Amino acid sequence: MSEEAIRRAIKEGGGSLYVWEIASSMGYGEEVARALWSMRESGEIDVRGEGRGFAAYMLSPASWWAWLALLGVALGVVAALLVPHSPVQLEFIKVAMGAPSLFYIPGLALVRALYPEWKWKGFDEAALAIAMSLSLLPIIGITLVTIGVDLTVNTTLISVDGLSVALILVAAARRASYEEALRRS
Repeated sequence: MSEEAIRRAIKEGGGSLYVWEIASSMGYGEEVARALWSMRESGEIDVRGEGRGFAAYMLSPASWWAWLALLGVALGVVAALLVPHSPVQLEFIKVAMGAPSLFYIPGLALVRALYPEWKWKGFDEAALAIAMSLSLLPIIGITLVTIGVDLTVNTTLISVDGLSVALILVAAARRASYEEALRRS
């Protein structure tokens, strides 16, 4: 197979293709793979590995929302643990650091976990995230009371943050598998 035929296949495929998918779909084997790798090494084409997976998604720019949400959760934990008995002057900082991890991030992660394929547009996602966060808070509170944990600001915030981290990871994993399915179709 000539390099011109490979370039044509890549142009039809959108610019980046998997090495082994090209080789198997065209009935070629090692010869095509070697040609593609040599073109990749020279910088002529962008050839990606076959499986991207969760780790690759989390390292890609597409996961900015997950990293930002994890940062918000970390700020919530800092607000709960490191500023527990702050003077009145610092209460505003504690509220500002903890409010997003209570009223926005859990709902954002839940909505993105439920609908990984949805392309969100600003206000829609924010409204759903706030509504879902507000609906999760009583569920978490009832669960804490049922298992015998005292409802304090710190236990509530840490419980919500723990749930948020779990939901963020689920949402990112679902989005990574959705993008992988799109890439293969």
